[in-house]
Amino acid sequence: MYYGFFLIREISFLNYNSDMDKNLHKKGKISNLELALILFITACLVFIGIKGLGWYYKSGAVENDQMLVNTAESAARIDSSNGFDCPVRSCKKGVYCTHHYGVDGYIGYFDHETNSIVGTKPAGYNESSKMKADGKIYKGEPGTMVIQVVCHEGQIDISWVKGKEKK
Repeated sequence: MYYGFFLIREISFLNYNSDMDKNLHKKGKISNLELALILFITACLVFIGIKGLGWYYKSGAVENDQMLVNTAESAARIDSSNGFDCPVRSCKKGVYCTHHYGVDGYIGYFDHETNSIVGTKPAGYNESSKMKADGKIYKGEPGTMVIQVVCHEGQIDISWVKGKEKK
């Protein structure tokens, strides 16, 4: 008997012809459920779009920092004779060089504005909070880190270090 009630209810639900059916299919009208679903789907799409743009910009910043590392290494190779001399472009080289690092090494910093190696630390220019150089990952706030270049015995070591404080 109890089962019969549900069976009658299902049959009457399948064969309904009520005012609700007429209200759902009126032309130009959107039901409350349809409106709620449209708003929910729109909110989800906006959220996904915002997260996607954030990922895109973050990815671009990491790639820009990696391009700076490649540029710094190329500039250092050219200016230091493949790591055997001082990488600073304006240096007089030889016994007059003031950029010594350790026993037979030289140190310089990549200047993003001139795309050359300089002797003093410039202001920070990294775009991402995680930078990669020579297989190592460095962390620092955007706009605070610079690329350090160390040349010794034909090797060029690239790393990210804190830059000069911006005024």
